[in-house]
Amino acid sequence: MRQQDVARLSNIIGCLAFLFAGPFMAQSTSAQSVEDFIDQLEWRNIGPANMGGRIDDFAVVESDPDIVFLAMASAGVWRPTNNG
Repeated sequence: MRQQDVARLSNIIGCLAFLFAGPFMAQSTSAQSVEDFIDQLEWRNIGPANMGGRIDDFAVVESDPDIVFLAMASAGVWRPTNNG
């Protein structure tokens, strides 16, 4: 990477940091403490803990499209021979 490209990238990152930090810096000086903020948070359900059924990847055998390989998140690799 050329020195000019590095300088340009550095300037872009600096500008983006300035733009996105502005709203956070504009808060009043009487901001709540971290403990007060955490006390206001509420528990909520974000879904099941066991993600059984999530498919991470799949591949089809080109010479025989009925054979499919499925890589499951929690169940290993499956090889159905009837087109899935």
